Amino acid sequence: MSVQNKAVAKRYFEAWNARDLDAFDELVAPDAVTHDPQDPFSDIRGPAGAKRSAEMYHAAYSDSRIEVHEQIAEGDLVVTRWTGKGTHDGDLMGMAPTGKWVEVTGITIDRIANGKIAESWSCFDALGMMQQLGAVPEAQPTSA
Repeated sequence: MSVQNKAVAKRYFEAWNARDLDAFDELVAPDAVTHDPQDPFSDIRGPAGAKRSAEMYHAAYSDSRIEVHEQIAEGDLVVTRWTGKGTHDGDLMGMAPTGKWVEVTGITIDRIANGKIAESWSCFDALGMMQQLGAVPEAQPTSA
């Protein structure tokens, strides 16, 4: 079952990269819950919430790609370590395009039920993304 569950989670990232949001209807359960503190659409359950989030990031980073590095599965859970990359060339939650290249790492844990993502927890380097965009200053060493 772990192999099949990993394939579902990986297919989600492949559909994201291909901009094939209709595939989310096949991959995300109708009542799926997303736990992502950076996702303004996490209150929208199911494929509709996943599509809104993907549309937002695709509009902000038109050339974005998510590279899957590793997956670990146990029971109904799949952990995926990934890197998202792209040029900030569109609006992102009110932030005007900067034209800057951004690269962030993240981890997503998906609970798979009946061959679909039923629940998802994601955490990515949002601070690093904002620093790369110039919205937040990068940390500086303190002087002694």
